[in-house]
Amino acid sequence: MVRKCRAFTLIELLVVIAIIAILAAILFPVFAQARAKARQASCASNIRQLGIAFMGYIQDYDETYPPVDYDLAGVRLTWPELVNPYIKAGFTANLQNNKSQRTSIFICPDVDANMPDPAWVTANGTPGSRAILSYGPNVNLCPRGRGLAPGVAPPVVSLAAAATPANLVLLAPNAGTIPDINGRDDRYVGASVHEQGYMQVRQRHQGGANYALADGHAKWYKAPGDYRAQSGTGVCWQSPKRGARYVNCGAWFFSIDD
Repeated sequence: MVRKCRAFTLIELLVVIAIIAILAAILFPVFAQARAKARQASCASNIRQLGIAFMGYIQDYDETYPPVDYDLAGVRLTWPELVNPYIKAGFTANLQNNKSQRTSIFICPDVDANMPDPAWVTANGTPGSRAILSYGPNVNLCPRGRGLAPGVAPPVVSLAAAATPANLVLLAPNAGTIPDINGRDDRYVGASVHEQGYMQVRQRHQGGANYALADGHAKWYKAPGDYRAQSGTGVCWQSPKRGARYVNCGAWFFSIDD
């Protein structure tokens, strides 16, 4: 007796395909979220180590914060070069312009090699030019040296001047265009690249971003739902002592003289 082999019917095949499609639709977002969470954790580790490097610099330089940059003998020194000896992360001049370098702790893992930050590109249409600047120091703590005479160091800010170091931002997400951040977010239209660049990337990790605070620790803070809006919770431009608008803020960029 010949035994017949039963084949799948078209309906059965379509049912199997439908089940696989449903499972894929359920699982792919979960996998994507898990990858995003892993990048957020890696970024938190990066910025925490950078905060520790800043603390090392501060201890060696009479408890003063490093400048964002300054010119020395015709060479522009930037903050990564100043703190790199305290963390030995292999920063070099070539890394500064190498957008394919994704493993350095100076670079947020969410910054793509050729398109530095989706939020920045979508909102502004102009990607940042330097992946190495995916983090930026608070210019209220780390003054700029740009524009000063060659060899003249910018004014320094002492550790004692930071009235609330556990709440004062030291490093924040950056768009990769300029090295520093002032944290101002009370306006968007007509704002400078300092302000727009920061506002456009503070949703970098699942609606928020990692920050290093002036005492060296790091923390994730949620950003406003609209990246152009002023923050009244989480990380704000100014401290609660600056007005009722900031009473619910957990961290801030400006409180030097509080």
